[in-house]
Amino acid sequence: RPPRSTLFPYTTLSDLATTSFFVIMPFYKGFNKGVKDLLTDNYAEGGAWKIESKFKGPVGKFYFNPQASSKGVSVDVEYNCCPEVKTKTNFSDKGAIKPKVTWERDGHKVEATAALDKQFEVVYEGKFPGNVFFCDKFTNETADAYAAVGFGAFSVGGGAVFSMEKQALAHWGAGVQWADNGYMANVTTTCGKTFTTGVLAPVTVADHKFTFAAQTVCGGKGGLQWILGCQFGSFLCPGATIKCKVDQALKVYFSWTRPVADGWKFGFSSECNPGCKYGVTLTRE
Repeated sequence: RPPRSTLFPYTTLSDLATTSFFVIMPFYKGFNKGVKDLLTDNYAEGGAWKIESKFKGPVGKFYFNPQASSKGVSVDVEYNCCPEVKTKTNFSDKGAIKPKVTWERDGHKVEATAALDKQFEVVYEGKFPGNVFFCDKFTNETADAYAAVGFGAFSVGGGAVFSMEKQALAHWGAGVQWADNGYMANVTTTCGKTFTTGVLAPVTVADHKFTFAAQTVCGGKGGLQWILGCQFGSFLCPGATIKCKVDQALKVYFSWTRPVADGWKFGFSSECNPGCKYGVTLTRE
């Protein structure tokens, strides 16, 4: 999950489990973010483990966020020059070095990332009067441009990706989203060929709060794909969050997460179809 931004707020998954208030991500590429987060976050890959730190340190000091998993080891070295400028450099056990600089102020954000293999990425996000939001991304391979406009509970948006190598339009997308009082629904399309639909709904049953999510993708090579999920607070273990989901292949996934101490959160997941695989995570935020 990306760090919470004071300029572009949104609710976390734990917020969704305990409140009916939900603020949509205003950018077009975030139209379906609430649904995707509920259906993907906190699910560890079956048979894998991961320990990571996402600590946000004070201005003017270096701090280190290590990550270790069944796939490798890396560390983020971070330094915030001032409230508007933040830096982070990732060092991996494979020898890769990836620095990133972020500037954020008055509704505008610029983020630049580079790598030793000459790969680079520059992203701009901006909020303008009239609930207009722009997002542009430039890499050595593509140039992306997206825009969205809000009208009360509705947002409409779209964008396009230009291929630098082919010097031509690679693909385009458009969509509409509605969000009100914790409920959300959206439809987006890519080139008018594939369509993604997402729905998010909070439900209270006997004073227990649940959040349901559903997503379908149609028009692709794999035919209709769907996934249903639910999140709720544990009845037996206060502070714990339980998630479960099922997809069109009838794979069943389960996730249990709970804060433990000093900002650390433990997570356990399972993936069954029909045999089961298990994964664990330990995260500091």
